[in-house]
Amino acid sequence: MIQSNLTHDLLTIKYKSPFTGMIIIMIRSIRNYIYTIMAITLFVGCSQHHAEVMKLAGDNKEELEKIFKYYKGDKMKLKYAYYLIDNMPGHATFYGKGIDTYHTMIDTIRGKISLSEIERQWIHLSGINSTNSNIHAVGDVEKINAAYLINNIEHAIKVVQSQPWGSEISESLFCKYILPYRVMNESLTDYRDTLYNAYQPLIKDVTDIKKAFSVIYHHVLDNFELATPEYPYTPDVLALHKLQSGTCTHRCIYLVCILRSLGIPTSYDYIIYWANYSQSGHSWVSLINENENTYSIFEKDSIPKQFNKIDASLLDGGDYMKENKDKMEINVYSKKKVSKIYRSSYPIIRNYKDLLKEKNRLAYFKNIHTEDVSDAYGLSGKIEITQNINTKYAFLYTFAAVKNWQPAAYTSVKGKKIIFEHLDTDVIYLPVIHKNENGIQPITYPILLQQNTQHEIIPDKEHLQSITLKRKYPLFGHWVRRGYKIVGGRFEGSHTADFKNPKLLHCIKKPPLHITKVKVDLPESFRYVRYLPPGENRSSIAETSYFTTDDKGIERLLEGQPIGDRIEKEFIQKAFDMDYSTYTETLLTYYWFGLDLGKNQKITRIEYCPKNDGNLICKGTTYELFYWDNQWTSLGTKMATCDSLIYENVPQNALLWLKCHAGGQEERIFTYEDGEQIWW
Repeated sequence: MIQSNLTHDLLTIKYKSPFTGMIIIMIRSIRNYIYTIMAITLFVGCSQHHAEVMKLAGDNKEELEKIFKYYKGDKMKLKYAYYLIDNMPGHATFYGKGIDTYHTMIDTIRGKISLSEIERQWIHLSGINSTNSNIHAVGDVEKINAAYLINNIEHAIKVVQSQPWGSEISESLFCKYILPYRVMNESLTDYRDTLYNAYQPLIKDVTDIKKAFSVIYHHVLDNFELATPEYPYTPDVLALHKLQSGTCTHRCIYLVCILRSLGIPTSYDYIIYWANYSQSGHSWVSLINENENTYSIFEKDSIPKQFNKIDASLLDGGDYMKENKDKMEINVYSKKKVSKIYRSSYPIIRNYKDLLKEKNRLAYFKNIHTEDVSDAYGLSGKIEITQNINTKYAFLYTFAAVKNWQPAAYTSVKGKKIIFEHLDTDVIYLPVIHKNENGIQPITYPILLQQNTQHEIIPDKEHLQSITLKRKYPLFGHWVRRGYKIVGGRFEGSHTADFKNPKLLHCIKKPPLHITKVKVDLPESFRYVRYLPPGENRSSIAETSYFTTDDKGIERLLEGQPIGDRIEKEFIQKAFDMDYSTYTETLLTYYWFGLDLGKNQKITRIEYCPKNDGNLICKGTTYELFYWDNQWTSLGTKMATCDSLIYENVPQNALLWLKCHAGGQEERIFTYEDGEQIWW
């Protein structure tokens, strides 16, 4: 699941339109909320805070006061109304002609509509409107109406009272995780009755809240199609209910709203970036129990569990990798790591008075509804630094591919002590302060945080080494699992085009982890060569090469006409185009492909590579290696002449980063130990 830019980045929002590119929308009303409330006490029931919120409502004040009048004689419901309104600053919705028209279009849909049609309609509307610059954010406190909030309160109370687990729901749990009318930045709509009627039948005989959560969770994951649509805003929940497709963020919002409409206390939790993988984040949905503990589902769990593995965090290689872990030719990784875990909360979490002065990429932390819940997931790592620095806040950065160092956490500086708590371990962190609006100043060298130690990675420029690099990004286990599909595949030679009596040139015995080179020692020559997948397997091959060696010992790549059976010619050619990013593909089984060499040739070597992640060192591609010494320092640019790069005079114990000048989104930092790249 991919974490999108949040409207909760309250000061500046980047809005993508297919016609206007990136439009920066300054939400002045929300900014005013923050600067108004940052100097007052942020607790529900504080009369001063309530007065400030009503002041922010402006012309909508009378509408909000209708709610207090409606519940005048009911202390409990009046308390819930105060809770929603007093925590409303900072919540907002996008409005605009294009969005309104699109809402209307979705409302007219009867039956399921394809994602391509959804996108076509949005692009069409964008063209009609010529520009989406009229799209703007309006704070809920300025716009929301009394009837909407009253309906929300009434349904939330009624459904909790009707569910078997209703007695387990405390007032605090109810207010934080069932009562809220929104999850994040979705457009608002009355969704509770519709979603209750649609999903209550699935759990009508379920009495355990964990089981109910699991039934709904798996149903939505099985039926909601993940896609990245063209429209750049979050639709309302009833639109998502109708479309049944959208981003991971959309799906999480939809799921939270379903569960809350069923009286199940639920949270939207997320990470900003994986700490050792890609440049994306992730979001998921968790159950909150009567003690406000967090329970989540990992893969096929039958019920949610406390301190569970993070959803989508494993990319293992299956049984083969478990059995052959010690025999792998290169390091294979299976676990995606996190640094911090956050929650998109409805209540105002804290006062960000001083932090608001920080201007460096901190929208994640300036959001007054962002809660750090790392402790709830069992993250126990701790970094402690003793240093005299003249600043109120210190920040912890992790590396994100392409984006370089990115903020992951912050802490208050207390004297000479800088302490970051509740961190994931086996992660490299860079502690920094902000020296100006556009720059960071490292406090220390990068720190490798392990279970019981923190170790600074300081390059030893007095002791240099030669290193051999085979990749620019770690190999994760799911690619080993894919490679296992070609185990048993055969390379064969034949004298006839029908391969009636083929001779075995090579049989694949183990999953190839990279470009594999094998010698062939057969006295015969063959005009025809082919690759034959094992059994019914439809495994994909990225590249295949056959070589011969002349009497002088000079090796030559053999060329020929592509041939095959049960596979289209255009896909056969991709196995011989010297491009490791293209691959053979077919929906059929029992196929084969190869070459007609034109005449008999003796095969002395074969190279092959399965479909891969595109992060191998590729011949003819230019790379540049950097090491960290309070900034990234280049060790030179090189064009690869084979499937590896050799760099001389590299400082020992250095943190390294190999950049590909041909592009690509996947690059990660690594250290070099015992002749191997160790990825972080």
